[in-house]
Amino acid sequence: MTDRNDPPSRPWPEVTDLSRLYDHGQPWCANARAHPDHNGGYPDPDRHLPWHECRSNEAFVDDARRNLDDDELGLSVYLGSAFRFGELRDAAGSHGPRVVIETWPSDADGPSQRLSMGAGSALRLARILVRLADELTFVERVA
Repeated sequence: MTDRNDPPSRPWPEVTDLSRLYDHGQPWCANARAHPDHNGGYPDPDRHLPWHECRSNEAFVDDARRNLDDDELGLSVYLGSAFRFGELRDAAGSHGPRVVIETWPSDADGPSQRLSMGAGSALRLARILVRLADELTFVERVA
């Protein structure tokens, strides 16, 4: 739900020498068909949305709330990675692919908020969530 979907008229500079990255994009990107082919070519800014990052398909989660009893939020989880086609090689590097959790108000009037984490942290969070959900689901009753 990020608002950076509209690319400039030509978001990626020409790659004419080795000073700029020729990024092929991530194979799991939902818009991988808009990536350049391996023998040349150019990304398609009309199909690679958002133009500045690769994203997997999103999984949407119901019943998320900002607090215990606030209004519901929209919540999605996906993989994200900077799409660095045409960037200078010596520019600050990307952190690589990350798991992204994004929330937005249910009325869609407010801004979205995102947080991301590497695979190791995401796996640890998933294991913690499973353990906590098990505690809610498999409650031992004291007789």
